[in-house]
Amino acid sequence: MELTVTFDEARDTIRIYYPQINTGEKLYGYIEEIDIKRKFVDCVEMFFTGFESNLLYRDLDLVEQNL
Repeated sequence: MELTVTFDEARDTIRIYYPQINTGEKLYGYIEEIDIKRKFVDCVEMFFTGFESNLLYRDLDLVEQNL
């Protein structure tokens, strides 16, 4: 699994689909809730390549929006 998405990029992507997630606390809660895979690499939190498509299929509301 490649880790190429930075936290800032992941945050921006999540906020595109969920503008109501507008605080760091809500963002981390959402990441934990849907179990988005991430790892710290050289003290930088990174998310796996393609996390956006995985995000869509972990939430039925997003799947329906994108049909």
